[in-house]
Amino acid sequence: MRVFVLLGCFSLFVISSVSAEPESDHLLQNRLKAHIEFLADDLLLGRQPGSDGYKIAANYVSSQFRQMGLLPAGDNGTYFQQVPLRRAFLEAGSAELHFKKGEEATSFVFVDQFFMGPELEHTSSELEAGLVFAGYGIESEELDYNDYMGINAEGKIVVLFSGQPHDFPSEEGAHFASSMEKAKAAVRHGAVGMLVIHTQRASQRYQWDRVSNRVGKPSMGWVNAQGNVQGEFEQIQGTAMLSHTAAEELFEDAPVDLATLIERDNNGEALESFDLHGEVSMRQRSTH
Repeated sequence: MRVFVLLGCFSLFVISSVSAEPESDHLLQNRLKAHIEFLADDLLLGRQPGSDGYKIAANYVSSQFRQMGLLPAGDNGTYFQQVPLRRAFLEAGSAELHFKKGEEATSFVFVDQFFMGPELEHTSSELEAGLVFAGYGIESEELDYNDYMGINAEGKIVVLFSGQPHDFPSEEGAHFASSMEKAKAAVRHGAVGMLVIHTQRASQRYQWDRVSNRVGKPSMGWVNAQGNVQGEFEQIQGTAMLSHTAAEELFEDAPVDLATLIERDNNGEALESFDLHGEVSMRQRSTH
């Protein structure tokens, strides 16, 4: 499979433009816009690696490299490099998410209330653990911010809001609010699972009803030299996303109810972290 990180081409397009003969800002803007519009067009269907849309996009980028006079540095004198990937599909009907507090138990409905994607590290996973609310789940020395201050996530499922604080710088915020960085923070604090709440503010970017489009779609990851999928963490035994309406039950008897936390999130006010009562169990099966 020919795999290429398409975003890298934009930097090289710019470098090529400024190192060649000077051109007006207007012409440069038109060139960059043309590249982006082609690569982002719906006709390429998201450029999933291995798909026809991806092959079209990758060939387009390699043709641009050739026009620039860049020397191929890939396999067999090409601009491409073979990269081993693992693709995972969630087995139909296998995703489960339950909440238990005392004698009361609730089973959430897949897609309507929660979503769980396929696992790349395991063909099956099962987890039951206590809960702790950790704000946005972000820990950053650079931004002097720590949602894990004053809580103990060891052996627990961390419940997080999607997104980031309002006052985070755009680029740094996008980095520390990424699923990868949130998972790293959870691992550092001993968490064994993650439950992300899809908030009202998140719905402004991505409506909950769109998760149904992800059902049946595969996850894909790079298999490193050790045979593990890069960016996956053995310690995190389960991850799911829960709609904010379904998540209200988790915050009954909590120090702060969910409605108040969502209002603070909408208004840009700080979120506090605290323990939650009850346990969540989640399980799924995946085909690799």
